[in-house]
Amino acid sequence: MPRRADRPAREKARQFLHDLGMDGLENKLPSQLSGGEKQRVSVARAMMNDPEVIFADEPTAALDHANGHRVVDTLASYRTRGTVVVVTHDPEMLSDADEVVLLRDGAVSAIEHPSALREEPPAARLAGAAVPAP
Repeated sequence: MPRRADRPAREKARQFLHDLGMDGLENKLPSQLSGGEKQRVSVARAMMNDPEVIFADEPTAALDHANGHRVVDTLASYRTRGTVVVVTHDPEMLSDADEVVLLRDGAVSAIEHPSALREEPPAARLAGAAVPAP
């Protein structure tokens, strides 16, 4: 029987899994989950202990469109509790960002508001960026 202190954590985990479209999968072993399901579980696990900062590296890379949006929405809702830093090549991830840091060859090339990137997509902006001399 679960200890009383475990009940709030279990409910919190169930809510994260629900938000990520994984209802009914809480008793599955990792070997029984698909790659995309494992990726969504990792997002839920990252939020469980309410860290001040979550670093998410390509959190939607292996997901279909619907599940990618669930992850984006879940991470966006977490911003009320902490900072979320996302590394992505997916321009759809940028719409809820407070600011976007563009990198080129490992160096910051620009810091923009997402609305500025709607006018000129990041790939086009970076293609025309000057490469600093060594």
